[in-house]
Amino acid sequence: MVNLTILPFFDRYLEHEHYRHCVPSNVSSGLATLPLDHVWVDGKENTSWPTNKMLPTGQKLDGKKAYSMIMPYFTTNEMTPDQVNKLGHDQLKMLYAQVNSIAS
Repeated sequence: MVNLTILPFFDRYLEHEHYRHCVPSNVSSGLATLPLDHVWVDGKENTSWPTNKMLPTGQKLDGKKAYSMIMPYFTTNEMTPDQVNKLGHDQLKMLYAQVNSIAS
C-alpha cells in the first residue's frame, strides 16, 4: 500500500530536483554512454561541475562494460551490444521505408 502522505513530497522532488538533472536523450539515452563528464542542469552541461566517475569502492564506472555484463540477463540471444545496436538501426531503416511508402 502506498503512503499517500509522501506523494506531494515525491512530486516536488521529481519536479524541482530529479528532472532538473536529467540529461537530454540526444546526449545520453542509455547505460553504455555513462558516466558523463559533467553534471547537467536544466538541459545544459555545467562544465564547471565534473562528475565523480568512481564508485565508493574505488572502481571506475564503465557504462559500456556494465551494459555488456547485464545484457544476457535481459535478452534471449548471444548478440553483442554492438550487434543489437546495428540490428536496431537496420530495423528502423526498414520500418521507416515501409511507413513512408504507406504514407505517400
